[in-house]
Amino acid sequence: LERLTAQNGTLILSGLIHGDQTTSIADRFTSRGFSLMQEEQEKEWSVLRFIKR
Repeated sequence: LERLTAQNGTLILSGLIHGDQTTSIADRFTSRGFSLMQEEQEKEWSVLRFIKR
């Protein structure tokens, strides 16, 4: 996904279980040049929206 996302492009990851899974994924992508712009949660499900810097 990192290679396929253009500079300043948006990456949306959905269907994630809120909690440890979202934290782990957010940490992984922010350490690879993405900025977490938004997190939405409904019950136990989450969506993360990143911008590639």
